[in-house]
Amino acid sequence: MTFLAIISCFVAKNNDERGPKVSSLGVYQAEPRHDFYQSPTDVTVSIYVKGYGASPARENVKVVYHTHSVDVSLPALDNAAAKSFTLGPLAGAIAPGDCSERVLGTKLTLKKDEPGVQWPTLLSSGSGQSVKLSSLPASSSPTPASSSSGYKGATPSAPSASKPARKNWDAVVDAELEEDDAANDPNAGGDAALQKLFSGIYANADEDTKRAMIKSFTESGGTTLSTDWSQIGKAAPTMASGSKSPAAGSSSPVANRNISLETMKTDSLTRQVLTDSPTHSHLLSVGSSRVLALSADKDHIYAGCQGRDNEITVFCRRDFQPEYRLLGHEGSVLCLLVVPEKEWLISGSSAGDVRIWSTRTFEPLYIIHPCDDTSGDIFSLAWDDREGGTLYFGAQNTSIEWVNFGKDIRGTRPVVAPTAVKGNISNLLNGQGHEHHGHPPPSAPTPSQRSGRYKPSPFFDTPSTPGSPGSCTPAGRCTPSRSISCGKGANTPAAAATTGGDYFKRGGDVVEFEVDADSTLFYAHYGYVYALQMIARADGTRWLASGSGDSDVKVWECLPGGGLKLVREFVGLSGAVFSLAYRDSLLYGGLQGGEIDVWDLETGSRIRTIEAHSSDVLSLAVLRGDVYSGAGDGRIFRIDDAFNCTAALKAHDSTALAMAIVPADRDGAYDLVTAGNDSYVKIWRVRAHPSRLARSPEEHRDLQLPELTELSDDDGDTMLYALSKLVAIPTVSDEQHREPCRQGAHLLNKILGQLGAKSCLLSGDQGKNPLVLATFSGHKPTCDKPRRRVLFYGHYDVQPVGEKGWSSDPWHLTGKDGYLYGRGVTDNKGPIMAIACAAAALRQRRELDVDLVMLIEGEEEAGSRGFASAVRRHRQMIGDVDVILLSNSTWIDEEDPCVVYGMRGVVYANLSIESQRDDVHSGVEGGAVHEPMFDMVNLLSKLSDTGGLKVPGFYNSVRPESAEERALLESVATASGRRLRDLERVWREPSFSIANIRTSGSTQNKTVIPRRVTADISLRLVPDQDMSAVVDALTTYCRDEFERLQSPNHLDVKITHAASWWLAALENPYFKALENAVEDVWKRRPLKIREGGTVPTMSWLEKEFGVPCVHLPLGQASDAGHLANERMRLLNLTNGKKVFERYLVRLAEI
Repeated sequence: MTFLAIISCFVAKNNDERGPKVSSLGVYQAEPRHDFYQSPTDVTVSIYVKGYGASPARENVKVVYHTHSVDVSLPALDNAAAKSFTLGPLAGAIAPGDCSERVLGTKLTLKKDEPGVQWPTLLSSGSGQSVKLSSLPASSSPTPASSSSGYKGATPSAPSASKPARKNWDAVVDAELEEDDAANDPNAGGDAALQKLFSGIYANADEDTKRAMIKSFTESGGTTLSTDWSQIGKAAPTMASGSKSPAAGSSSPVANRNISLETMKTDSLTRQVLTDSPTHSHLLSVGSSRVLALSADKDHIYAGCQGRDNEITVFCRRDFQPEYRLLGHEGSVLCLLVVPEKEWLISGSSAGDVRIWSTRTFEPLYIIHPCDDTSGDIFSLAWDDREGGTLYFGAQNTSIEWVNFGKDIRGTRPVVAPTAVKGNISNLLNGQGHEHHGHPPPSAPTPSQRSGRYKPSPFFDTPSTPGSPGSCTPAGRCTPSRSISCGKGANTPAAAATTGGDYFKRGGDVVEFEVDADSTLFYAHYGYVYALQMIARADGTRWLASGSGDSDVKVWECLPGGGLKLVREFVGLSGAVFSLAYRDSLLYGGLQGGEIDVWDLETGSRIRTIEAHSSDVLSLAVLRGDVYSGAGDGRIFRIDDAFNCTAALKAHDSTALAMAIVPADRDGAYDLVTAGNDSYVKIWRVRAHPSRLARSPEEHRDLQLPELTELSDDDGDTMLYALSKLVAIPTVSDEQHREPCRQGAHLLNKILGQLGAKSCLLSGDQGKNPLVLATFSGHKPTCDKPRRRVLFYGHYDVQPVGEKGWSSDPWHLTGKDGYLYGRGVTDNKGPIMAIACAAAALRQRRELDVDLVMLIEGEEEAGSRGFASAVRRHRQMIGDVDVILLSNSTWIDEEDPCVVYGMRGVVYANLSIESQRDDVHSGVEGGAVHEPMFDMVNLLSKLSDTGGLKVPGFYNSVRPESAEERALLESVATASGRRLRDLERVWREPSFSIANIRTSGSTQNKTVIPRRVTADISLRLVPDQDMSAVVDALTTYCRDEFERLQSPNHLDVKITHAASWWLAALENPYFKALENAVEDVWKRRPLKIREGGTVPTMSWLEKEFGVPCVHLPLGQASDAGHLANERMRLLNLTNGKKVFERYLVRLAEI
């Protein structure tokens, strides 16, 4: 039995005053275990002492309060002597006269005096640092002593029913003993070896060592494990130095950290459905606003904001792009509710209004005003689906009000005038409330809140020119979204919108009314009604639970058509009730201060108090047998049906304000959506543990591990999972990254094999990265014609990342605002995974009727060194093909899908001029030597002038522009906003560039005459220039011009790389099939574009195999390939996969 006292402490005005020294008391030999938590008004301290809970001696427990300490005296028991101890000095001053205590069988609580004062610790040493509970020797002043609980003034980092959750090391040891075979695995290592080591230590440890392991693991969030209790018992362990943190200079929110020992194997693509911790999937930003409310359905995420516009931001769940901003609330959006059967989104605000929006058209439908103008904030919403549906909402004025949408307005629109009307709900249902009797008035609408307005948002849309699409850049600007407003002044005529791309549209007929007094329960509570929870009963009835700032929870029976009758009442809770959730017959209440109370509604009894968080529990969400709780410290805990904490994570920088849970895909996963006042919405993937799911026998029979081959049309999870693993390996094609490139090739080979391809590695040239060859074999054709074979060319090597400019880890796939960030995500790992998953999905559906051969090299960024020779060596393994497919560039803009039909060729040359002497000093030899720099400047000046390159015959074979080609360029210029002349220059005209000039001397020394000067130049080629002829003409011209200088120095011309131009035949059936596949998915004809750059292997492959090439760009112009913050829009990646699917299907029909 434990001893409990509750002491209400009030902070004194003079915080510098210290309490008197405590006189000597009887010695308490064994220090009592204790902990505490606090709210803005209370400090609750629990002191656990056996024997006093049920003993008559409890009446003689004495507690004496001082300004900075508390004396506790315990009387003698039959088997124990009297005990006395002092709690102090406290971290803050208290008012002794206002403190109180209770002695119970469970715990001891202290209450604060002055609201809003936050104590960093319970006890203080006078310097702001915590001191431990001290026993007082019989004749000495109190001295600090080590607490037996290791207490340091912090609440548990994870909840349990009665004490901080601990890692069950005994269970870990048992599991290890049951897995002897795995322990003998010669390949075991890494995390598995560490787990085995730690488990062995724990199994043979003494009690102090076990306590040290448990405490260090729990308080460090799973990053530190210590066995030294003498050290760990004195202070909390710090975060391990090797723990991952955000990249330097990152503007992203705090790193997400799961508090768990469980690890995933990094070399397997079979995901573990038994993992306990939610994994962070995507990050959404609402700019400078704060998200106060969340809701979600199968298609969208709704974020209710506090900010300049108090908007509701609507994100698409398919691509995480912002689609709409719903405007109209004049106060912060405090609560949101989705009603699927009505296709409604309901919102309540601090302006005291409730609005209903269509989730199909996102137009406003209803504006509801409470009965009393003094209702204040609307904090909570609930929906009863009977009798046409009844909406309940809780307000700041302690009332609960309701509106029934019965048979008279059963549809999504009421039968009233097309314009908004003002009146009460009774008049509206009776067809009254306006003088035109169902017909629109002849005059324009009054400036009430009654029409929708579409307007590009300044945050989501930054148009380059009036009326043009916005530009989405790596700096964080998002693509345009539509804004719908239902607010005062929203009925501005369309003609008024003339600048900034603004345009208005009538939002339909908006009905505005007030709630009747007889549909209002005044004074439902004595405090703000913060939370409502609808409860569907087995007998078909509905109960409504309400939680309030008066520390009470009430349960009401909902009458059909609206109305409340009190059923149960839970009063005198430890704090205000901020959140409610219902599971089975249990009602969960999130309380001020961090506790979660659980009631059995069938018996009306409180069955558990979960000491969960150290701050207010602001949100609760239920997923089958689990309850997720979010608190003011930004932490989210998962509590299972046995009231144990099974997962804990730091979700947000400060407060976790709102949560929602919605199904994610077909393999049993869910999305946990969270929001905090750090302006971010985060999405976490939750794979529920089978043992905790209330599955039917049929569900258990179908439950399988989600292998990579389990693909569907809409499933991008496998693709993203595999892509994240590829991005994590820095496959830079240089000597320093030779081993990561080898690992990347092996991983890609394994991924393609798991997707169903016959995959192998091909050796490159000596010292060069290997190639990956994979074949997805199609099904047997239904007719006599042979299967088509498609060769897809790509590369797994990437550019270096540099040291600056990245806002996230370039080697970690990061989702933010509908974009995926990471090196190689657009060039070229993303497209590789898109086509591989497309082929795997077709094979699973038995729709792959062509053979897809994937040839992926690892030297493309280094000039495809050794690629040609490797292909020729393995030509027989590759086989004959009908068409070559590439995906290695981007669109011309942000919004228009494209197909590439032409690329320029390139010639890279190095010019080197060298003297016979060493570097010399300009003050000693200047004027007496013929300087190589003068020769280089003269030679480069001979190569080019204002008319272009002066090499004879360079322009002679350039193909003239046809009328068809000009028409294509004009259409692209019109769609993209680019100048026609600029497109002609970069797409269809050759060019000459000087890349750099280097010298043999120090670049920082201004007095050195270098003996050698080199220049790197490049020529871009177009149809019908002959690459060999251009190389010969350039070499001859440079040498002839250098001879005319009559210089004693030596010129060397070296061609470092050359690739021919490529141009597709627009009437080719393979090109036509690609155009049609793009249109099938994007629902618009793609732009035909050319590229000013060069894919060196493209024209070579076309000539080597003797078949045409086609080129499909997936990303947007702002993808920033080769630059910092390389990215790809999630929508482009998922739609790219679908385009590949359609193309492979269409090829089989050729």
